[in-house]
Amino acid sequence: MVKALLLGGVVAIAAGGLGFGLGKLPLWIFPADDGSEWGLLPLALAGVAAGLTLLGTVLLTTFIVRAAAWLQGTRLTVRGLRTRTVDLADARSIEMRQLQRREVSPVPASDVVAKAPPVTALLVSDDRAAVRLRFLSGEAMELPPEQLLLLAEAVSTARCPGAGEAVAWLRSAAADVQQRKEE
Repeated sequence: MVKALLLGGVVAIAAGGLGFGLGKLPLWIFPADDGSEWGLLPLALAGVAAGLTLLGTVLLTTFIVRAAAWLQGTRLTVRGLRTRTVDLADARSIEMRQLQRREVSPVPASDVVAKAPPVTALLVSDDRAAVRLRFLSGEAMELPPEQLLLLAEAVSTARCPGAGEAVAWLRSAAADVQQRKEE
């Protein structure tokens, strides 16, 4: 988290410098006759570039800090920038889907950087909302097997398409995570 904020600050400073340089470019090409070489254009572009970069950093940080999910009985709540809740017992559809991640990651035991592997997500919708629960955090941490089994128990209350497959996948994933912990 701190690394992301520091990186965002460095990128904002670089964007401000780039904006300032781009603002100076027309003044170098077409110098003013009255001696006002600087003008406000470089400062305005520097401020806009740095401001937009900082805004993006703040939004990304807010999303990361707010991201959470919890289960209360059969009600699954997922919070990102918005909070959405579905009742698994009243779900219309449940689907397990592979989502492609946008980032790249190093390949273990090599210096090769490749496209990050996909992450599995649970997509649930009822009459009021739809939620997407990713089973791998941004730091590539898996959910503990106990939480996967609790979620499987809650999903087993659903009587909709995809519920049986989701329960089987969750129980299998919990067993895999438990086995890797014991090794």
